[in-house]
Amino acid sequence: MELIRELLVELPEGERRALELAYLEGVDYRDAAAALGCPVATLKTWVHRGRKRLRELFIERTGG
Repeated sequence: MELIRELLVELPEGERRALELAYLEGVDYRDAAAALGCPVATLKTWVHRGRKRLRELFIERTGG
């Protein structure tokens, strides 16, 4: 979990906050979007991009 938190810091703020709210804090998408001041569709995009980039960073860092 520590590695994931380290990698989250490398993400753009919107993607990082979207992942933190949705996955680490367990906030549903509607409430997370409201907290970030964006539409739910934007939040979903940030979550998708953030997960993809987080996966890429994890692979780079761990070699697989």
